[in-house]
Amino acid sequence: GGVIDHVFLDPPTSRPTSEVLASLRSADAIVLGPGSLFTSVIPNLMVEGVEEALRQLTIPRIYICNVMTQPGETDGFGAADHLEALEQHIGSGVVDTIVVNIATPSEELLRKYEAQGATPVDPQLERLEKMGVKVVGADLLSEHDLVRHDSKRLATAIVDLLARHHARLKDSKTRHLRVVG
Repeated sequence: GGVIDHVFLDPPTSRPTSEVLASLRSADAIVLGPGSLFTSVIPNLMVEGVEEALRQLTIPRIYICNVMTQPGETDGFGAADHLEALEQHIGSGVVDTIVVNIATPSEELLRKYEAQGATPVDPQLERLEKMGVKVVGADLLSEHDLVRHDSKRLATAIVDLLARHHARLKDSKTRHLRVVG
């Protein structure tokens, strides 16, 4: 097993399209993940101008942490380790909320994944809370032949989070969430 500790873009001068930046500015929330941390999530945030655009937004910027580690990429990573890797590449303050699974997969599936070098991502709730982000822990598992996020549970967690956010806004004109993606 192993861990990736650095990601770079080639060419390093990649730029987002104007449509990407416009979509970010018009979004009601940004949801990053779930997905491969080092080969999907982080590279997209490293494109010149994206991190800066996200940092300027006042909307929720949510990272959905994976439920299982990825062999050769995030071996031994807990949820706080995922967030630290994000911050190492794009700086702190871009993500303001992290959603983590707190349920445990079945023993049968754990054995199957461990044989492939993957383990459940430890929620590390106390460590996350010390990192200055909002933490949403929930049972997000869908277990069939694979351990994945249950799309309905994950959607419910995100919608509840956004509903609480919008309820806190004093003069919110938003009544519907627009999903861009």
